[in-house]
Amino acid sequence: MQFILDNLVALIVAGVLLMGLQVTQVRSQHASIEQVASHSVKAKTLVFGEWVEDDVLNIGANFGSNLYRFESPVLDPDTGNTTNWVFYSDTTGTDGVTRRVFKQYRLVERGQSAFRDTTYQLYQVARDSAVVAYALDGTAPTLDEVEASDWVENTWSIGTLSFFNVDLLDRSGETPLDDAGEVDVYKVDFIRVRFGVVPEYVLKPDNYIRELYWTKTLKVRPYWVPPPSLDS
Repeated sequence: MQFILDNLVALIVAGVLLMGLQVTQVRSQHASIEQVASHSVKAKTLVFGEWVEDDVLNIGANFGSNLYRFESPVLDPDTGNTTNWVFYSDTTGTDGVTRRVFKQYRLVERGQSAFRDTTYQLYQVARDSAVVAYALDGTAPTLDEVEASDWVENTWSIGTLSFFNVDLLDRSGETPLDDAGEVDVYKVDFIRVRFGVVPEYVLKPDNYIRELYWTKTLKVRPYWVPPPSLDS
């Protein structure tokens, strides 16, 4: 009888140890997968953030004193997301022709990501560009002159954005408005871009990182307006 009890105790202890090892192994595998998923989304978030930053800093390149460098962002009234935003820069080619480079961000829906207690609508930002030559008299082309066939899709963001916002700000951090209540793009000094990213793979149980946030506020060209000269 004692022999049976001794072996029973040993079996129970062995079972507990085995279960503990299995739980540890499962948790270790889960942590490893979570780390890979987290690293992947962070890397893709930084790539997207870097090309957004480059685009904003290049707005108005070669414009001189022209302050009309971008349009007011188009907002979705239901979600508050920026669905479209157009901005400009100029370039002169080796042929001596000056061209206006139009770029736009378009927000596109890309399915959903479901967690235990919430579901995210996912988005992707498409960056399109159009290059149109100046008129012979030096007049710059306007957005209305850009044909649909002129736009070329050249870059896509990560496809698991949870939101995307472009805010035009003045020096006090407010959005400058004109008398009609529209954004006064001539008085914008800073552009703030914000977006959230959901991991591409939802691990079970989904008790790990759910959403990453990226925010950057950048000064736009011209970096300041010189004060009027006292001698003028």
